[in-house]
Amino acid sequence: MQNIPTEGVPGFDWDAYEASCPSKGRNYNKKVTDKYPDAKVRCHEDYALELYEMMMEYPVVPKDFNDGDVIPITSLSPVSNDSMKVELSNGLQFDMEMSREKKFSEIYGIDSEHCDEIEQSSLDSLVDEGMYVMISTKGNNIKPNLMKGHEVKVKSEFVEQINNPTAAYVAKILSRNKGGFMVEVQGINAFLPGGLAAANKIVDFNDYLEKEIPVMIEDYLKDTKTFIVSNKKYIQHILPSKMAEMDRAAMYNGTITGTAKYGIFVEFEEIFTGLLHYSKMTPDTRSKFKNREFRPGDPISFWIKEVTKDDRIILCEEDPAARLNQIDEFKEKNLGVTKQGRVVSIKPFGTLVKLEKDIIGLVSKKELKAKKKFFEVGDEIVVTVDDVQKDKIYLSLIDESEELHEDGNS
Repeated sequence: MQNIPTEGVPGFDWDAYEASCPSKGRNYNKKVTDKYPDAKVRCHEDYALELYEMMMEYPVVPKDFNDGDVIPITSLSPVSNDSMKVELSNGLQFDMEMSREKKFSEIYGIDSEHCDEIEQSSLDSLVDEGMYVMISTKGNNIKPNLMKGHEVKVKSEFVEQINNPTAAYVAKILSRNKGGFMVEVQGINAFLPGGLAAANKIVDFNDYLEKEIPVMIEDYLKDTKTFIVSNKKYIQHILPSKMAEMDRAAMYNGTITGTAKYGIFVEFEEIFTGLLHYSKMTPDTRSKFKNREFRPGDPISFWIKEVTKDDRIILCEEDPAARLNQIDEFKEKNLGVTKQGRVVSIKPFGTLVKLEKDIIGLVSKKELKAKKKFFEVGDEIVVTVDDVQKDKIYLSLIDESEELHEDGNS
Protein backbone atom coordinates (compact mmCIF):
# COMPACT_ATOMS: atom_id res chain seq x y z
CA MET A 1 0.00 0.00 0.00
CA GLN A 2 1.35 3.40 -0.95
CA ASN A 3 2.00 5.81 1.96
CA ILE A 4 -0.04 9.01 1.66
CA PRO A 5 1.75 12.18 2.89
CA THR A 6 0.10 13.95 5.87
CA GLU A 7 -1.55 17.36 5.81
CA GLY A 8 0.81 20.27 5.77
CA VAL A 9 3.59 18.60 3.74
CA PRO A 10 4.60 21.05 0.96
CA GLY A 11 3.48 19.97 -2.46
CA PHE A 12 0.77 17.57 -1.31
CA ASP A 13 -1.97 17.42 -3.95
CA TRP A 14 -5.24 17.44 -2.06
CA ASP A 15 -7.27 17.58 -5.27
CA ALA A 16 -5.78 14.29 -6.40
CA TYR A 17 -6.37 12.79 -2.95
CA GLU A 18 -10.00 13.92 -2.86
CA ALA A 19 -10.51 12.52 -6.33
CA SER A 20 -9.43 9.12 -5.04
CA CYS A 21 -11.64 9.45 -1.93
CA PRO A 22 -14.62 11.49 -3.12
CA SER A 23 -16.96 10.35 -0.35
CA LYS A 24 -14.68 11.54 2.46
CA GLY A 25 -12.04 13.95 1.19
CA ARG A 26 -11.14 16.72 3.68
CA ASN A 27 -14.54 16.81 5.38
CA TYR A 28 -14.62 16.68 9.20
CA ASN A 29 -16.33 13.73 10.90
CA LYS A 30 -19.92 14.91 11.48
CA LYS A 31 -20.52 12.57 14.43
CA VAL A 32 -17.59 14.17 16.21
CA THR A 33 -18.38 17.78 15.28
CA ASP A 34 -22.05 17.36 16.30
CA LYS A 35 -20.89 16.56 19.83
CA TYR A 36 -17.71 18.68 19.85
CA PRO A 37 -18.13 21.67 17.47
CA ASP A 38 -14.49 22.73 17.81
CA ALA A 39 -13.14 19.27 16.94
CA LYS A 40 -11.19 18.83 13.69
CA VAL A 41 -11.27 15.09 13.03
CA ARG A 42 -11.11 13.81 9.42
CA CYS A 43 -11.11 10.16 10.36
CA HIS A 44 -14.47 8.59 9.39
CA GLU A 45 -13.97 5.15 10.92
CA ASP A 46 -16.59 3.87 13.40
CA TYR A 47 -14.17 4.22 16.30
CA ALA A 48 -13.31 7.91 15.54
CA LEU A 49 -15.58 9.43 18.19
CA GLU A 50 -14.45 7.01 20.89
CA LEU A 51 -10.80 7.59 20.01
CA TYR A 52 -11.25 11.39 20.07
CA GLU A 53 -12.82 11.27 23.55
CA MET A 54 -9.97 9.12 24.80
CA MET A 55 -7.50 11.68 23.48
CA MET A 56 -9.44 14.47 25.21
CA GLU A 57 -9.05 12.67 28.54
CA TYR A 58 -5.36 11.97 27.98
CA PRO A 59 -4.04 14.68 25.66
CA VAL A 60 -0.79 14.21 23.81
CA VAL A 61 2.10 16.06 25.42
CA PRO A 62 3.52 18.85 23.23
CA LYS A 63 7.20 18.57 22.33
CA ASP A 64 8.11 21.67 24.39
CA PHE A 65 6.28 20.40 27.47
CA ASN A 66 8.19 19.25 30.60
CA ASP A 67 7.11 17.28 33.63
CA GLY A 68 6.45 19.64 36.57
CA ASP A 69 5.75 22.71 34.45
CA VAL A 70 3.54 25.29 36.16
CA ILE A 71 1.32 27.11 33.66
CA PRO A 72 -1.05 30.06 34.21
CA ILE A 73 -4.77 29.46 33.83
CA THR A 74 -6.37 31.85 31.34
CA SER A 75 -9.95 30.64 31.57
CA LEU A 76 -12.11 28.68 33.99
CA SER A 77 -15.72 27.81 33.17
CA PRO A 78 -18.35 25.29 34.33
CA VAL A 79 -18.95 22.17 32.24
CA SER A 80 -21.29 20.31 34.57
CA ASN A 81 -22.31 20.29 38.21
CA ASP A 82 -18.96 18.78 39.27
CA SER A 83 -16.50 19.68 36.51
CA MET A 84 -14.76 22.71 35.05
CA LYS A 85 -13.11 23.48 31.74
CA VAL A 86 -9.61 24.79 32.39
CA GLU A 87 -7.76 26.59 29.61
CA LEU A 88 -4.04 27.30 29.94
CA SER A 89 -1.85 30.03 28.52
CA ASN A 90 -0.28 27.59 26.07
CA GLY A 91 -3.70 26.80 24.58
CA LEU A 92 -4.27 23.43 26.25
CA GLN A 93 -7.73 22.69 27.65
CA PHE A 94 -8.89 20.17 30.23
CA ASP A 95 -12.23 19.11 31.63
CA MET A 96 -11.45 18.57 35.32
CA GLU A 97 -13.54 16.83 37.94
CA MET A 98 -13.48 19.29 40.86
CA SER A 99 -14.23 16.49 43.33
CA ARG A 100 -10.59 15.49 42.79
CA GLU A 101 -9.51 19.02 43.67
CA LYS A 102 -11.46 19.51 46.90
CA LYS A 103 -8.64 21.34 48.71
CA PHE A 104 -8.17 23.72 45.78
CA SER A 105 -11.93 24.30 45.62
CA GLU A 106 -12.09 25.00 49.35
CA ILE A 107 -9.30 27.60 49.19
CA TYR A 108 -10.89 29.46 46.29
CA GLY A 109 -14.45 29.15 47.56
CA ILE A 110 -15.64 26.93 44.72
CA ASP A 111 -18.56 24.61 45.40
CA SER A 112 -17.16 21.46 43.77
CA GLU A 113 -20.58 19.79 43.71
CA HIS A 114 -22.45 22.71 42.13
CA CYS A 115 -19.98 24.17 39.63
CA ASP A 116 -22.75 24.95 37.16
CA GLU A 117 -24.34 27.36 39.65
CA ILE A 118 -21.25 29.56 39.93
CA GLU A 119 -21.40 32.89 38.09
CA GLN A 120 -18.83 33.17 35.33
CA SER A 121 -17.86 36.66 36.50
CA SER A 122 -16.78 35.20 39.86
CA LEU A 123 -14.59 32.62 38.12
CA ASP A 124 -13.11 35.32 35.87
CA SER A 125 -12.17 37.34 38.97
CA LEU A 126 -10.35 34.34 40.45
CA VAL A 127 -8.44 33.81 37.22
CA ASP A 128 -7.47 37.50 37.13
CA GLU A 129 -5.94 37.17 40.60
CA GLY A 130 -3.65 34.42 39.29
CA MET A 131 -4.35 30.67 39.13
CA TYR A 132 -1.94 27.97 37.99
CA VAL A 133 -1.80 24.31 37.06
CA MET A 134 1.13 21.95 37.56
CA ILE A 135 1.52 19.34 34.83
CA SER A 136 2.84 15.85 35.39
CA THR A 137 3.60 13.68 32.36
CA LYS A 138 3.67 9.92 32.05
CA GLY A 139 4.64 8.69 28.66
CA ASN A 140 2.55 10.71 26.22
CA ASN A 141 -0.17 11.64 28.72
CA ILE A 142 -0.81 14.83 30.72
CA LYS A 143 -2.19 14.95 34.24
CA PRO A 144 -2.99 18.49 35.43
CA ASN A 145 -3.07 19.28 39.17
CA LEU A 146 -4.67 22.53 40.34
CA MET A 147 -3.62 22.25 43.99
CA LYS A 148 0.05 21.70 43.20
CA GLY A 149 -0.02 24.67 40.86
CA HIS A 150 -1.55 26.74 43.67
CA GLU A 151 1.16 25.59 46.11
CA VAL A 152 3.96 26.68 43.79
CA LYS A 153 2.35 30.09 43.31
CA VAL A 154 1.80 30.65 47.05
CA LYS A 155 5.26 29.47 48.11
CA SER A 156 6.85 31.81 45.60
CA GLU A 157 4.74 34.64 47.01
CA PHE A 158 5.71 33.74 50.59
CA VAL A 159 9.42 33.91 49.75
CA GLU A 160 8.96 37.45 48.40
CA GLN A 161 7.04 38.45 51.54
CA ILE A 162 9.95 37.58 53.86
CA ASN A 163 12.04 40.56 52.72
CA ASN A 164 9.21 42.74 51.45
CA PRO A 165 6.27 42.28 53.86
CA THR A 166 3.12 43.79 52.38
CA ALA A 167 0.45 41.08 52.69
CA ALA A 168 -1.37 39.50 55.62
CA TYR A 169 -2.88 36.00 55.60
CA VAL A 170 -5.27 33.99 57.75
CA ALA A 171 -3.64 31.11 59.60
CA LYS A 172 -5.79 28.26 60.91
CA ILE A 173 -4.20 26.63 63.95
CA LEU A 174 -4.15 22.85 63.48
CA SER A 175 -2.14 21.54 66.43
CA ARG A 176 0.35 22.58 69.08
CA ASN A 177 3.83 21.43 70.01
CA LYS A 178 6.47 22.45 72.52
CA GLY A 179 7.55 25.46 70.52
CA GLY A 180 4.23 26.75 69.26
CA PHE A 181 1.64 25.73 66.68
CA MET A 182 1.36 24.01 63.33
CA VAL A 183 -0.91 26.09 61.12
CA GLU A 184 -2.32 26.15 57.62
CA VAL A 185 -1.97 29.29 55.53
CA GLN A 186 -3.43 29.39 52.01
CA GLY A 187 -3.31 25.60 51.93
CA ILE A 188 0.37 25.51 52.98
CA ASN A 189 1.43 23.99 56.31
CA ALA A 190 3.57 26.39 58.35
CA PHE A 191 4.93 26.88 61.87
CA LEU A 192 3.78 29.62 64.25
CA PRO A 193 6.17 29.97 67.24
CA GLY A 194 4.44 30.55 70.56
CA GLY A 195 6.36 33.79 71.07
CA LEU A 196 5.03 35.16 67.77
CA ALA A 197 1.44 33.95 68.12
CA ALA A 198 0.02 36.94 70.02
CA ALA A 199 0.81 40.46 71.17
CA ASN A 200 1.12 39.26 74.76
CA LYS A 201 2.13 36.12 76.59
CA ILE A 202 -0.30 33.26 75.92
CA VAL A 203 -1.91 31.98 79.10
CA ASP A 204 -3.41 28.75 77.70
CA PHE A 205 -2.09 27.37 74.39
CA ASN A 206 -5.06 25.01 74.05
CA ASP A 207 -7.39 28.00 73.74
CA TYR A 208 -5.78 28.72 70.37
CA LEU A 209 -6.56 25.36 68.74
CA GLU A 210 -8.85 25.71 65.70
CA LYS A 211 -8.64 29.50 65.93
CA GLU A 212 -7.98 31.61 62.85
CA ILE A 213 -5.59 34.52 63.33
CA PRO A 214 -3.95 37.04 60.96
CA VAL A 215 -0.25 36.49 60.27
CA MET A 216 2.58 37.66 58.04
CA ILE A 217 5.47 35.59 56.69
CA GLU A 218 8.49 35.69 59.01
CA ASP A 219 11.08 33.28 57.60
CA TYR A 220 11.76 29.99 55.79
CA LEU A 221 13.64 26.99 57.21
CA LYS A 222 15.44 25.27 54.34
CA ASP A 223 16.27 22.14 56.37
CA THR A 224 12.63 21.33 57.05
CA LYS A 225 11.20 23.25 54.08
CA THR A 226 8.86 25.05 56.44
CA PHE A 227 7.65 28.65 56.44
CA ILE A 228 7.57 30.55 59.75
CA VAL A 229 4.63 32.91 60.25
CA SER A 230 4.07 35.62 62.84
CA ASN A 231 1.04 37.32 64.34
CA LYS A 232 3.32 39.85 66.06
CA LYS A 233 4.74 40.95 62.71
CA TYR A 234 1.20 41.52 61.48
CA ILE A 235 0.35 43.60 64.56
CA GLN A 236 3.47 45.75 64.21
CA HIS A 237 2.62 46.30 60.55
CA ILE A 238 -0.93 47.55 61.10
CA LEU A 239 -0.50 49.18 64.51
CA PRO A 240 0.12 52.77 63.33
CA SER A 241 -2.99 52.92 61.16
CA LYS A 242 -5.14 51.18 63.78
CA MET A 243 -3.97 53.58 66.47
CA ALA A 244 -5.10 56.48 64.32
CA GLU A 245 -8.60 54.94 64.26
CA MET A 246 -8.94 54.81 68.05
CA ASP A 247 -12.02 56.55 69.42
CA ARG A 248 -11.09 58.60 72.48
CA ALA A 249 -14.76 59.11 73.31
CA ALA A 250 -15.63 55.39 73.35
CA MET A 251 -15.49 52.96 76.24
CA TYR A 252 -13.48 49.81 75.50
CA ASN A 253 -13.58 46.35 77.03
CA GLY A 254 -10.36 44.44 77.52
CA THR A 255 -8.61 41.64 79.35
CA ILE A 256 -5.95 42.00 82.02
CA THR A 257 -2.67 40.37 80.95
CA GLY A 258 -0.49 41.32 83.92
CA THR A 259 0.28 43.82 86.68
CA ALA A 260 3.24 45.94 87.76
CA LYS A 261 3.96 48.19 90.73
CA TYR A 262 2.50 51.17 88.92
CA GLY A 263 -0.54 49.69 87.20
CA ILE A 264 -2.32 47.06 85.11
CA PHE A 265 -1.58 45.93 81.55
CA VAL A 266 -4.68 45.41 79.45
CA GLU A 267 -5.11 43.77 76.03
CA PHE A 268 -8.00 44.93 73.81
CA GLU A 269 -9.21 44.79 70.22
CA GLU A 270 -6.97 41.68 69.89
CA ILE A 271 -3.91 43.75 68.91
CA PHE A 272 -3.50 46.55 71.46
CA THR A 273 -1.92 46.57 74.89
CA GLY A 274 -2.40 49.57 77.16
CA LEU A 275 -1.45 50.60 80.67
CA LEU A 276 -4.02 51.55 83.27
CA HIS A 277 -1.88 53.53 85.69
CA TYR A 278 -2.57 53.49 89.42
CA SER A 279 -3.40 57.21 89.30
CA LYS A 280 -6.03 56.65 86.58
CA MET A 281 -8.01 53.98 88.43
CA THR A 282 -11.32 54.38 90.20
CA PRO A 283 -11.18 54.00 93.99
CA ASP A 284 -12.68 50.50 93.73
CA THR A 285 -10.15 49.36 91.13
CA ARG A 286 -7.31 50.97 93.08
CA SER A 287 -8.34 49.05 96.19
CA LYS A 288 -8.42 45.72 94.32
CA PHE A 289 -5.08 46.54 92.74
CA LYS A 290 -3.48 47.27 96.13
CA ASN A 291 -4.87 43.99 97.48
CA ARG A 292 -3.55 42.09 94.41
CA GLU A 293 -6.99 40.78 93.51
CA PHE A 294 -6.55 41.04 89.73
CA ARG A 295 -5.51 37.98 87.69
CA PRO A 296 -4.59 37.52 84.00
CA GLY A 297 -7.78 37.02 82.02
CA ASP A 298 -9.97 39.24 84.22
CA PRO A 299 -12.22 41.61 82.19
CA ILE A 300 -12.04 45.36 82.63
CA SER A 301 -13.63 48.44 80.99
CA PHE A 302 -11.81 51.71 80.32
CA TRP A 303 -11.25 54.72 78.06
CA ILE A 304 -8.15 55.68 76.10
CA LYS A 305 -6.53 58.69 77.74
CA GLU A 306 -3.66 59.22 75.29
CA VAL A 307 -1.13 57.64 72.95
CA THR A 308 2.39 58.82 73.70
CA LYS A 309 5.05 59.79 71.15
CA ASP A 310 6.62 56.34 71.50
CA ASP A 311 3.22 54.68 70.82
CA ARG A 312 2.45 53.68 74.38
CA ILE A 313 -1.29 53.55 75.07
CA ILE A 314 -2.36 55.11 78.36
CA LEU A 315 -5.77 54.06 79.72
CA CYS A 316 -8.06 55.54 82.32
CA GLU A 317 -11.31 54.64 84.06
CA GLU A 318 -12.68 58.15 83.85
CA ASP A 319 -14.58 59.29 80.76
CA PRO A 320 -12.14 61.67 78.99
CA ALA A 321 -15.07 63.80 77.79
CA ALA A 322 -16.18 64.41 81.38
CA ARG A 323 -12.59 65.13 82.34
CA LEU A 324 -12.18 67.67 79.54
CA ASN A 325 -15.37 69.41 80.63
CA GLN A 326 -13.95 69.66 84.13
CA ILE A 327 -10.68 71.08 82.79
CA ASP A 328 -12.53 73.57 80.56
CA GLU A 329 -14.49 74.85 83.56
CA PHE A 330 -11.27 75.19 85.55
CA LYS A 331 -9.63 77.06 82.66
CA GLU A 332 -12.52 79.48 82.33
CA LYS A 333 -12.35 80.42 86.02
CA ASN A 334 -8.63 80.23 86.72
CA LEU A 335 -6.54 81.06 83.63
CA GLY A 336 -4.08 83.78 84.71
CA VAL A 337 -5.14 83.44 88.36
CA THR A 338 -2.64 82.94 91.20
CA LYS A 339 -3.52 80.04 93.49
CA GLN A 340 -2.12 78.12 96.40
CA GLY A 341 -1.35 74.43 95.94
CA ARG A 342 0.46 71.46 97.43
CA VAL A 343 3.36 69.56 95.87
CA VAL A 344 2.29 65.95 95.24
CA SER A 345 5.14 64.61 93.11
CA ILE A 346 8.65 65.43 91.89
CA LYS A 347 9.39 64.32 88.33
CA PRO A 348 12.50 64.65 86.10
CA PHE A 349 10.56 67.11 83.93
CA GLY A 350 9.18 69.23 86.79
CA THR A 351 7.02 69.42 89.92
CA LEU A 352 3.35 68.38 90.06
CA VAL A 353 1.11 70.61 92.16
CA LYS A 354 -2.44 69.81 93.31
CA LEU A 355 -4.64 72.89 93.05
CA GLU A 356 -8.13 71.45 93.58
CA LYS A 357 -9.66 68.01 93.86
CA ASP A 358 -8.54 66.04 90.75
CA ILE A 359 -6.84 69.18 89.34
CA ILE A 360 -3.06 68.92 89.13
CA GLY A 361 -0.74 71.29 87.29
CA LEU A 362 2.94 71.25 86.32
CA VAL A 363 5.74 73.64 87.21
CA SER A 364 8.36 72.85 84.57
CA LYS A 365 11.97 72.04 85.34
CA LYS A 366 12.98 75.11 83.31
CA GLU A 367 10.79 77.35 85.49
CA LEU A 368 12.20 75.89 88.71
CA LYS A 369 15.75 76.39 87.48
CA ALA A 370 15.09 79.97 86.41
CA LYS A 371 13.57 80.84 89.81
CA LYS A 372 16.21 78.77 91.63
CA LYS A 373 13.55 76.87 93.52
CA PHE A 374 13.48 73.34 94.90
CA PHE A 375 10.47 71.73 96.57
CA GLU A 376 9.61 68.53 98.36
CA VAL A 377 6.40 66.53 98.39
CA GLY A 378 3.95 68.15 100.83
CA ASP A 379 5.24 71.71 100.42
CA GLU A 380 2.61 74.44 100.10
CA ILE A 381 3.46 76.79 97.22
CA VAL A 382 1.90 79.71 95.34
CA VAL A 383 1.61 79.47 91.56
CA THR A 384 -0.07 81.16 88.59
CA VAL A 385 -2.12 79.21 86.03
CA ASP A 386 -0.29 80.16 82.84
CA ASP A 387 -1.83 77.84 80.24
CA VAL A 388 -4.27 74.95 79.81
CA GLN A 389 -3.90 72.61 76.81
CA LYS A 390 -6.44 69.81 76.65
CA ASP A 391 -6.02 68.10 80.04
CA LYS A 392 -2.58 69.57 80.81
CA ILE A 393 -2.28 72.57 83.15
CA TYR A 394 0.94 74.60 83.13
CA LEU A 395 1.95 76.68 86.15
CA SER A 396 4.57 79.32 86.95
CA LEU A 397 6.02 80.43 90.29
CA ILE A 398 5.21 83.93 91.57
CA ASP A 399 7.89 86.31 92.76
CA GLU A 400 8.49 86.37 96.52
CA SER A 401 7.42 90.04 96.63
CA GLU A 402 3.90 89.13 95.50
CA GLU A 403 1.30 88.40 98.19
CA LEU A 404 -1.57 85.95 98.06
CA HIS A 405 -4.99 87.38 98.95
CA GLU A 406 -7.39 85.43 101.14
CA ASP A 407 -9.51 84.52 98.11
CA GLY A 408 -6.47 82.89 96.50
CA ASN A 409 -5.71 85.83 94.18
CA SER A 410 -2.60 88.04 94.36
